[in-house]
Amino acid sequence: FLAYNKLDSPEALARHEADAPPSYGQLIKEASDPRRIKAMLVEAGFSVWLDIDQPPGVSYADVVEAMSGAKIIVACVSNAFVQDDDHRMQFQFARKTLNKPIIPLVVERYENGPPWRWQVSAVGLLLAGELYIDFTNISLEDVKFDELVQSIRSKLNTDSGPVSATGKPSAPPADENNDVFISYCWTNSANAYRENQVKRMVGTEFSDPRMIADLLRGRGMSVWLDTLKLQSGNGAASMFEQIASGLRNAGVVVAFISSEYANSENCRMEFQFAAKSLNKPIIPVICGEGDDWKMTAVGMLVNNLQTDALVIQSIDSEPAFKAMEVRLLKAVESKRKGGSKASKPKAEIKVPQVGDHVISFHGNTGCYYMATVKSFNRELLTYTVDWDDGDSTGREMSFDRIALDLPPKEEDVGVGSLVVFPQGRYVLTAGSSQGGYRYHQGSITKVYKNDKGEPIYDGHHTADKDTMVNYRDYNYEFIGMPLADLRLSPNAIDALEAFS
Repeated sequence: FLAYNKLDSPEALARHEADAPPSYGQLIKEASDPRRIKAMLVEAGFSVWLDIDQPPGVSYADVVEAMSGAKIIVACVSNAFVQDDDHRMQFQFARKTLNKPIIPLVVERYENGPPWRWQVSAVGLLLAGELYIDFTNISLEDVKFDELVQSIRSKLNTDSGPVSATGKPSAPPADENNDVFISYCWTNSANAYRENQVKRMVGTEFSDPRMIADLLRGRGMSVWLDTLKLQSGNGAASMFEQIASGLRNAGVVVAFISSEYANSENCRMEFQFAAKSLNKPIIPVICGEGDDWKMTAVGMLVNNLQTDALVIQSIDSEPAFKAMEVRLLKAVESKRKGGSKASKPKAEIKVPQVGDHVISFHGNTGCYYMATVKSFNRELLTYTVDWDDGDSTGREMSFDRIALDLPPKEEDVGVGSLVVFPQGRYVLTAGSSQGGYRYHQGSITKVYKNDKGEPIYDGHHTADKDTMVNYRDYNYEFIGMPLADLRLSPNAIDALEAFS
């Protein structure tokens, strides 16, 4: 069974089966068309169910029957895919009810645009631990198709259900104690680059977090590293539960700080949870290139740690690496003996609870509006809300698309932070008195102070200009926004902790 969104198919767009901005269509032409992937699978001898091969008027029951009868689900994942309610429900049914093996294909290409936000959606979380096949570069289509065929044949020959990226059977997270938790960004790992897990590497062979993790293990320390510890699970929360457990049960966190790390939602989540919620001993290790990370939320937290950072950006020789090794081992031993500072209280986790007033995303409009939380689904990490204006549609959304209606702390907002900000007003219908402010998701680009010494923020919409629905007072950028007007969505770990 091949699942995809028509917005990711150049053929579908050419036939006007779906509407998309011209710039979007050009981007996806550089990625593989799901419909062409289907044709290649058929040519390779596989039988494939695809919507366009079915008679007109195919029902949801027909789709469910097809998914039930399929041996494998091939999911062509993108932002458009996870934001579509039908696709999301189908996917959750396949994963959670049918427990089908799933092979995720990435089919959305971005050069300098928004990141793959689907990774922290309900669909992305259900895929935690699975090995993605990257079909975003059409020039590598044949190579990636060979990977797909091998993966299909492997799963057809496996009767034990979903397996992890390392080939190990799935298992629930274990609450084991480790001396060190390694928090890092794959882009800073030479090993990840050699294994074709990332498209580029920023840093050097001598600053690879995975190599340094091996060094610590060679010194007899137990180490939590994602590639060693993470196992796939059948629930959306599984990956983040394992990360939270690993952080909670680690003696020391060694965080490899870089611009790539600070701009990664998952890395930022790990660091904030360790520093603010758990008050863990942290050793910041500066890797990658440059110091753009200093103005981010991660940079602000590093500055508040009041501990010397270990800078490894310039290490390019064995002698320099050996000297760094001595300093790192000394720092780890010192932190392990010192433990957490019990005198420092845990930071309050501002996660929406049932009954809280929030600002929540509405999928049909692409904007955020005021609402009250009715319920939370911990398994899928989704909220259900009641809108302030009485609207009865679009009441369910992912944890990262809702924000408590309270301003964040200054230390939580830096360059690159995703925020919810107000811009424009609306009414439900012409002549109606029901309505209110529109809110939107934005990214912070500049932080500075006004004459009173209060923090002020500049930024822009995260949605591409071509995909925004214009409205009165719309502007792609926002300038001079006070902290009091901003809101923050919770991260996955904080949401899990709040509802544990």
